[in-house]
Parts: sequence; structure tokens; C-alpha cells
Amino acid sequence: MDDNEKVNGADHRAMDLGNEAATAKLWAVYISEAEKYDKSLVESWKSDMEGMLIFAGLFSASLTAFLIESYKTLNPDPNDSTNMLLNQISQQLAAASNGTPFQIAQSTPKFSAPATSIICNALWFTSLGLSLTCALIATLLEQWARDFIHRADMRSAPVIRARIFSYLYYGLKRFNMHAVVDIIPLLLHASLLFFLAGLVAFLIPVNSTMTAIAGANLLIVAAIYSILTILPLYYLDCPYRTPLSGAFWRLWRKVERIFSRAVSANSSEGESVPFHEETVVEVMSRSAMTNSEARDYRALVWTVKSLADDMELEPFVEAIPDALWRPNLQITYARHVRGLLEDRGVQLLFRVKGLCDSCSTGLLPPDLGKRRLLACYKALWAISSLSQIPVSSTARLPPVDFSPFTTLYHTGRMQDADLAHHSASTRALMRWSTFCAVDSHLAAHIAYLSRRHLNHSEQQDVDLGRITSFLRKYRHTLSAGAMPSFTMPTASVIGELIRILKDIRTNTPYRILFMYLSESACLDSLPYEWAETRRMLQPDPSIPLVGVQNDLTTALTEAIYDNLHRIIGDPDVHWVDATISDLCSLWRPEHTSSIPCAIVHYLNHRKSDRALNRVVWESGIGVYLWSCFPTTISQGPSLSRSNTTSVRPDEVLTSLWVLASLHHVDHSPRASLYARVLEAVSMRGLSRTSISIAAVVKKRILEELSLNLFVNADATVGEVIRSFTRGLFPVDTAIQIPDNWRLEQTTDGISASQLMKYRINEAEIHILAEFIECCNGEDLPYKADETLRILSADTTPRAPIHKTHQRRIANGIAAILGGTRPTELKNSLVSGSFMDFYASVPSTEAGLAQQCTAWLDDHIAREKVQTAFVQCEQALSTDQDSTPFLTRLRAILRGLNRWHTSPYG
Repeated sequence: MDDNEKVNGADHRAMDLGNEAATAKLWAVYISEAEKYDKSLVESWKSDMEGMLIFAGLFSASLTAFLIESYKTLNPDPNDSTNMLLNQISQQLAAASNGTPFQIAQSTPKFSAPATSIICNALWFTSLGLSLTCALIATLLEQWARDFIHRADMRSAPVIRARIFSYLYYGLKRFNMHAVVDIIPLLLHASLLFFLAGLVAFLIPVNSTMTAIAGANLLIVAAIYSILTILPLYYLDCPYRTPLSGAFWRLWRKVERIFSRAVSANSSEGESVPFHEETVVEVMSRSAMTNSEARDYRALVWTVKSLADDMELEPFVEAIPDALWRPNLQITYARHVRGLLEDRGVQLLFRVKGLCDSCSTGLLPPDLGKRRLLACYKALWAISSLSQIPVSSTARLPPVDFSPFTTLYHTGRMQDADLAHHSASTRALMRWSTFCAVDSHLAAHIAYLSRRHLNHSEQQDVDLGRITSFLRKYRHTLSAGAMPSFTMPTASVIGELIRILKDIRTNTPYRILFMYLSESACLDSLPYEWAETRRMLQPDPSIPLVGVQNDLTTALTEAIYDNLHRIIGDPDVHWVDATISDLCSLWRPEHTSSIPCAIVHYLNHRKSDRALNRVVWESGIGVYLWSCFPTTISQGPSLSRSNTTSVRPDEVLTSLWVLASLHHVDHSPRASLYARVLEAVSMRGLSRTSISIAAVVKKRILEELSLNLFVNADATVGEVIRSFTRGLFPVDTAIQIPDNWRLEQTTDGISASQLMKYRINEAEIHILAEFIECCNGEDLPYKADETLRILSADTTPRAPIHKTHQRRIANGIAAILGGTRPTELKNSLVSGSFMDFYASVPSTEAGLAQQCTAWLDDHIAREKVQTAFVQCEQALSTDQDSTPFLTRLRAILRGLNRWHTSPYG
């Protein structure tokens, strides 16, 4: 071998070692599985062989004792010759005394063993040989098994061990060692049968009765053995089998295959019938997986009954949620769990209650107690949801009554966050399930009392004790409060009971939901299975909420006042906002109702437009808020039982400003609601907040008018204007439209509706001018910069503006930019969209002139604006932080010079 070959060989070996190292983890998995399989196989062989050795040894010893006696019958008996000689001597003496001649008998014939003796010994010696052969093979098998394990464990490298495991195992299969193991018990069984058959032959010359008994035993054993061999072929769950069962199974499958081929050959279509060769294990596994529901239930019943203490029960309880809510398992195991709850011998619900109570005894370590309590909460939540799992297209399981768990309903707020998250959802769903379980009883009691209440003669027969005991039993679940004591079934007493029962049946679902939502808002994250729990807690929408408005107000107060401080500055929609939104979605007041203090507090302090839109508009309370604000402004917000601290009148107005600032087109209320709000605000008198509110509300009215302009095309311009708030459209206008024009009317190529849009645009500029004028003084309106930003949004002049409004805007610009106004207000003014026309840089001046109009055409107003912009630019030219502001300012100045010195101006 030259040097190159040596180098190449070394490289190949190094490459092989690298590949083996890279796949070591992969082969380690194979080793783990193969080692478990092989060791269990070898251990089963060894245990079987040990039993075979013991049986073979005892059987051989017993058989040898019989053989010692039986083999003698194969040789002539020496006593027979002696007896024959003595007999001959006796005959000679008798003949001599009688004087008769005596003839010596011929020699005795050659000895021949009896047929029964030959058969007996043949069978017994064969039996002994088979027994000893079994013992030998069993001894060798134990040695082979130890050698197999020893060879497989010789190396430590994963790849080498894996290859040795594979090599040795497939060697076992190649030389049919499994068949050898199966042959050993077959030989022992044959040895036993041979012994019994030989015993019959042995007893034939001895005694006929004993022969019959031995023969009967042989037939019984043979019959039982045959039955045990064939029985597994018909009953796959039969635990009995013999070594011949596998052979008979294969024979049976071959007969079936031949029969199927014959049927295929005789079929008219000539198509072959598919046939799959399955082993006993495969058929048994397939049979075990079909129609197993009843067997599974019996197994679960046995399992629960066999769990003696809480330590054994805990793993079973931990598995309940996955069994009920894992995909594709709900229907089957829902029935099983429901059966375990109803079975008097199991009483799973009380077992879970005992497990839950064991956590508060103080005997468990804190971590183990917490883990057990969490498992109980999850299991109880899953059990509570049984009525929500459909078992068919039309049927559901009945709800579970959790009245024994009254202690869980009033555990108070838990310190541990995990326990609190789980207990909130669990307790709410348990109460819901209990209410659903007793709802039919409530209806029956109401019907019973109503019939007796109408019939005065039957009032004395009313069983008050049964009804009051029912109410006391479910008092915690149904939130019925303290039950009054009734003694005599009078008409007033019966009427009071009917009222209590109707209140419970109508309002309990909402109270459960309110309690859950308010408690959830107090947590630091979403409760356990929040979405599923919320989906299941769905009161009947047809039931009015009149009787639970106070409960809803209390829940809102607890959810908002206790938790708003945690999320005030969060710009995103927090899950607490989602909880509050759910509560608000249930608020359905009358138009004359006042808004709860909690909602006013939320509007004032939640600093997130996204969250406010979620609570106000997505919950559907926006229209209700607008309709209730006039009453709230005049009478103040409503208070709850848990919060008696009222809010100031100015807080009501600031919350109204927040509501008006939330722009949500899809759910805009009617203009009449806006008008009522404006009227209520004006009655409160002029204030900083009312100025901003009036401006923003007017802006919303114009937006709604612009969106709904074509709803009634036959309406006249005057009818449209009068349908909205008077004074909204300015008297001084550059756009003249006769009041009697219909919206669909067109004159000189311009429709009345298009001119109406110009009027609306002019009205927006008018409102903007009014507000900018209000910013002249030192006492600015409420949130002046944000209000100005709202008013100027999408307020680009699209038609000529009357010079009165131009000058008012110019005066306001000069006052704001020239005075000591906040920087935010100046930014809102300069960045307003009404100045976008002058700040834009068109690609061609002629193209832009065709689309827009330079609206600041009054030279007095324009000069005042230019002067204010130039002075502000000079004052801020050295302020580096105002660069974006200066850029916008200079762009507007360039636009003013361009458009009002060019032929387009």
C-alpha cells in the first residue's frame, strides 16, 4: 500500500467517525426503544423457561416412578419359572400317590410382552424424552438470552450498539428463535398427554374401572385443550390459548383466503375480493378499538373505585380537562364523565370536593397544595362545561348541580395569581351550571304557586317549607340573599315568593356574568379559559335587564374604579378594556337615564383612543351615551351601591368631549341626539369645556349630514338644513342655494347636492373660525390643541369662503401665533388640513389650479396671516426643535406668495 492509499484510508475513517458522531443522538433513540423491547422479550423468555424447568423436573420425577414399575412388564418374570416348577412337582407327587402315569409338559413358549404394556411404556418413555428435551432446551434458552444481552451491551458507542442490537435481533428472526420458544411448552403439553394415554394402557390389564376413569380423564383433558386452542379464534378477548392456537389461526386464515378466491372466481363481475393477511394481534387491536365506549366506561368506573386515597385520585382529576376538551374526544368522554358523576358507587363529584378540601387542611406542603387545587379547579371547570358539549345534532348533556360546593362561591380574592385566575372562571361556570340545572325547578315552583295564588281555596295547601328549603339550598348559587321566614301561606306570602322566584330566574344569569367580568378585571392577566368561559356565559337576550341595572352599575364601578389606574397610560387595548367593553355591551338604558359614574370616570381617564373606541363603539353603547348625556348633564351621573362618590359637573362635560372626539362613522347616531346634547350643554352656560364640546359636536353633525345627504333625494335644500341644528350654517355665505331646490336638481351643470356639500364645507370652516376666535384670550378652551386638530381634520376648503370667515380665521391665527400660546396649539393650527392647499407643492401649477381654489382671497385677511407667519418664523428661526414646524410654516408662506401673485389666484 503506497502513501496515497494510506492517506485516503485515513481520510475515509475520519469521515466515518464524523458521520457516526453526528448521528449519535439519532441512534440513541433507537437504542432506547430497542433495549426496552429486547430486554422485556428476553426477560419474558427467561421467566417462561424457569417455569418450564420446574414443571419438567417435577413431571420427569413423577413419570420415572411410573416407569420403574411399567418397564418390568416388558421382560419375563423369574417368579413365573419357579411357580411352574413347583406346579410340576405338585402334579408329579399327586400322580405317584394315585398310581397314574405322569407326563412332563413341553417347554414353555418364548416370552412375549402384552400389547398394553408395549403401548404404555412407549408412550411413557416418549413422554419422558420430551420432558427432558424441554428441560435441556429451556436451559439452553436461558443461556442464549443471557448471551444476547451480554453481546448487545459490550460496546458503549451509540452507533456501534445500535448496529449490534439490530444485527443480533434480526439473527433471532432469521433462525426463528421465537418459534423455538413456542415449541417448548407444546412439547411439555404433548408429554403430559402421552403420559395420560400411557396411564390408560397401563390400567387396562389391571382393572377395568380404573381404566375407564383414566380414559375419562384423558378425554376431558384433550377436550379442554382443544377448546382452549380453538376458543381464541372466535373470541379475540379470550385470555386462554395454547401453543397450537397460532397454527390453527394461520390455517383458518388460509382457508378464508382460499374461500375468498373461490368467491372471486365465481363472481359475475370477475373482480378480485381484497384480502388482507392479519395476525391475531392486529385483529385483536382492531376489535379492541371498535365499539369500545361501554368497555371504556366500565374501566373508568373500576379505576375511580380503586383509587383509595387522594394521592391516587389526583392524577385522575388532572386528566379530566384534557379528556373533555381535547379535539375529537368531547362527545365520548363527556358521557363517561357524566356517568361517573351520576354513579352512586363512584360519586366523582364528591371525591373531587374532598380532594379540593384536603388542600386547606395544612397537611400538604404549599407547592403540592397549590398544584392539587389548580388540578381541582381545572377539573371542575371542565365538568361545569359538560352541558355545553353537544352529544348529537340536537341533544346536549344535562348540566351538573354544584350545590355541595357552596364554600367555593365565597372564597374571596386569592393572593396567589394562578389560583385567582383559575378560581374566577371555575366558580362562575359552576354557578352557571347549577342555575341551568335548577332552572326547570324554578319554573315548576313558579307555575305551582301561580295556580295556587289564583285559586283562593287552594292557598292553604301550599307547601311553603319545600319551596323555602329549596331557596335556602341554592341561596349562594342563585344570589337570592337572605330568605325571609314564611309561616302562613297567605296571598301576600305566595305573591312574594312568586316575585322572588321570578327575580331569581330572570336576573341570576346576568348577575353571574357581572360578577365574573368584574372579578376578571381585577386580575393581572386573563382568567383561565377566558374565551370559552365567556362564550358559555350567555344569558337569554330576550330577557330584559331592567331588574339588574343596579347590579350592572355596581359591576362597572368595581371593574373601572379598582383597575383603571393600572392601564391609564397603556396605548393599546388591554384585556381589562375588553372586560369593561363586555360589561358596557349589557348596558341598555332608557333615554331619560343617567350615565353611571364609572363610565364617566373611564371616559375621562383612559388615555387610549383605541381602547375608548372598543368600549364605546364596539360594545354598542355609543348611541346610548349620546341619548343619555342630556339627562346626565342636568341631573348628574348615576351612583352605584359600592361607590357613592359623585363626580363634578365639569367632569361630565369633559367626558362628553371625549365621546365627541371619538370619530366612528359606521355607528353615528342621529342628528337629533346631537341637537339635544348641544341644547343641554348651552343650558349649562358658557365655559371652557362647553366651547370645545359645542365645536366638536357641530363638526360631527356636519359629518353625518355629508354622509347621509343622498338618503332622501326628493328633499329640498331648506328641508335638509332645517332638519339639523339651527345656526349651524353661517348667515354670511359665498354659496347661494335657493331653499326650494331639490337635492336631485341640476342647474348649469352643478347639482344641488354638490352645492350642498360646498355649504357643508363652508359651515366646517365657519365652526373652525369660531373656535380659533375663542382661542384669542388667555383662558383657552378645554383641550384647545386637540379640539383644533379634530376641527381641522378633513376640513380642506373646496369652494370660495366668505371674507367674514377669512378675516375671523386670520384674526385667530395672528392671536395664536403672535401670543404666548402653547406650542401644541400652534402646531395644531399650522398643521391643520385647511392650510394643506398652500403647503402643498404641485407638479404643475395649472393642474392644481384646476382642482382647488386659493380660498384666502381677501387681501386684509391674507396680509394678516402672512404677517403672523413671518413674525413666527423669525421668532423660531434659531429653535432647532421647531424644524418640522418651521418647514410647514415656510411651505405655507411660499404657497401664499405663489397662488396670490400668479394668474390662478
